[in-house]
Amino acid sequence: MVSLGDFDVFRRKVVIFRSGVLLMFFTSMSKILVPGAVFDSLQHEQGFDASLMAGLASFYMYSYAFSQLALGMLADRFGGVRILLLGGGSFCIGMTMFPLCSSYWLLLIFRVLSGFGAGIVFLGVAKLVADLYPDRFSSVLGITLLIGYLGPVTGTSGMVWLVAWLGWRASLLVPAVLSMVAYLVIVYYSRGTLKPIERGGSLWGPVFEVMRRWDVVRLFVASSMIFGSYYALLTLMGRKCLEDVGGFSMRWASLLVTMLTILVASHNYLGDRVCRLFRNQYGRLMRTLSAMSLLGACLGWLTLRCGLGGFPLILSYVLIAIPAGFFPVYGTMAKESCPSNLVALSVALLNFWAFVMIAIVGDIAGRVMRSYEWMAEKVGDVLVYPPSAYEGVFAVFIVVSLVGLSCTIGLFSRRVSR
Repeated sequence: MVSLGDFDVFRRKVVIFRSGVLLMFFTSMSKILVPGAVFDSLQHEQGFDASLMAGLASFYMYSYAFSQLALGMLADRFGGVRILLLGGGSFCIGMTMFPLCSSYWLLLIFRVLSGFGAGIVFLGVAKLVADLYPDRFSSVLGITLLIGYLGPVTGTSGMVWLVAWLGWRASLLVPAVLSMVAYLVIVYYSRGTLKPIERGGSLWGPVFEVMRRWDVVRLFVASSMIFGSYYALLTLMGRKCLEDVGGFSMRWASLLVTMLTILVASHNYLGDRVCRLFRNQYGRLMRTLSAMSLLGACLGWLTLRCGLGGFPLILSYVLIAIPAGFFPVYGTMAKESCPSNLVALSVALLNFWAFVMIAIVGDIAGRVMRSYEWMAEKVGDVLVYPPSAYEGVFAVFIVVSLVGLSCTIGLFSRRVSR
């Protein structure tokens, strides 16, 4: 192994971290690209129905969640750079091969590979944040996630316009190639930065150490319900509902969803200020955010039920989206409720619960929409779903939000000092 001075190792790790953040920009974009930006293209060209496309999204999320559990146990032992190399390679292969396939099962396999790699990339970046900036973990992670969330911003209206111009296959190759460039920079600068693998001890012991804390488990469940509703809205039916029911054109609907992702991205940076506003009373903050998600779900259902129009529907989107912008705060809650040697694992488990619920809610939402396909009207090459289909999805959001809100009752009753 090449021996480097401490400063040289630090400098290389900073370059790796910055390249990892750029790679995370594309992993965040990939979450909403399929079926979001290519929904109509896959429906027309491949003949996939809503449940098949929901499968492409949900299996990505399941593999992402599995990576958090599998590699989260190893992140503190392997180190951020080694984890980032593994995740980046997996993600780049999946992203490159997906648009080159036509078989649904091959598309599913490479979507799973992309999701697995994307989850590991997040772990690697989070571990590097903890190593390089231990005293500014929350703020640096917030800025990192802010940059990452710009990926979905680009992946909504920007990619929709690119798909209309180049077609879905060529358009998806663009972020794949750029991801490969960022990954090659990480490979080049990784020389001499790989720390020895820490051996010994139980792999599952630290997981049980985190999960035996009841407040932490309830935090995981409550936050996962928030993310489940938001990502189903973002990736599966948000833009489509605005087109089919709200009366918006494809480009205006894409632009509105883009503004939604910008809103969520901005809240990743405002987390510390919101915590100070609530005087670091995490339980009260979680109850407020969970109630906001429930209010958005109820407003969306009522809007569709009563035909109230586009503005209340957009407002319901905003109310569901805002709580999803506080992942750094949820991460800090988990971090401060666990021993210092379990930072990476606690954040990984937080992400694991979130993406399991994202996959489950997305899958259920896809099945609900499929059950209404017999009522859908074909306009040109696109299916237009009736309001009752989206009403059913918002009913799912209501149930999910109620479960999340119930988990926040009595949560973190003791104020946490930060």
